[in-house]
Amino acid sequence: MPDKVYIVGVGPGSPEYLLPIAKKIIEQAEVLVGGRRLLKEYAAADQEQVLVNADLTAVDTYIK
Repeated sequence: MPDKVYIVGVGPGSPEYLLPIAKKIIEQAEVLVGGRRLLKEYAAADQEQVLVNADLTAVDTYIK
């Protein structure tokens, strides 16, 4: 289980607008939680991915 949870904003969606600290956090994360488009754009093959959909209670439970 990760030691910390970071909430990282990715701006308007283009990787060009991503802040360097946000990029570093995303790259070092063991698990990424996000929408389908964001996971496709930013997740690496070795990162666990949790898709956020309409079931936000399940996402909240997973994060806790």
